[in-house]
Amino acid sequence: MSDVQHEVAGEEGQHVRDGRGGLIPKTMQPLWLQIVVAVCAMVGAALSIFNLVRVRERVAVSMGEVPSGNPGLVVVNHSSFPIEIKQVGHSIKGSEAPLSLDRNEPLPYELPKTIAARSLFTFPLTLIDTLHHHVEGTDYFYATTATGTTYTTESLVRRWKRRATAFRVLCSDKPTDISARSKRR
Repeated sequence: MSDVQHEVAGEEGQHVRDGRGGLIPKTMQPLWLQIVVAVCAMVGAALSIFNLVRVRERVAVSMGEVPSGNPGLVVVNHSSFPIEIKQVGHSIKGSEAPLSLDRNEPLPYELPKTIAARSLFTFPLTLIDTLHHHVEGTDYFYATTATGTTYTTESLVRRWKRRATAFRVLCSDKPTDISARSKRR
């Protein structure tokens, strides 16, 4: 007999004959096929987790200097597609605020700012932002894209801790002051 499966008449199509003349349920798959499907599922899950981690590395935000020597916020686009930055700002004592735009000289950029693939752009900091950074201690600087993704200068572990603290505060029944927690650091 061939290895071709044939439906058994009179069994309402629920069983099929295997190549050796035996009956197996139609829903039962051979063991080798189950193993192949399981391996493919595991590889797909691993690749999706890898992609999730790598997406954070496509845009980097750091402190740097503009060509005039003043401090600035450097946004580097490592991806092969251009990105559009909608907002840049900083967090001081747990509250986020956009960078100051009250300058005497014209701005060297306008938001939204498109950053080409594999290039960088430096957003200059004003005197007010520089003073906030050095005197009050900026928690982190951030850049938000047109898709709503926010990239920060803080490390991955600090970002997870900050989000976990905010989640615990939102889920708790007791009123909690988040700014008191950030002062303890």
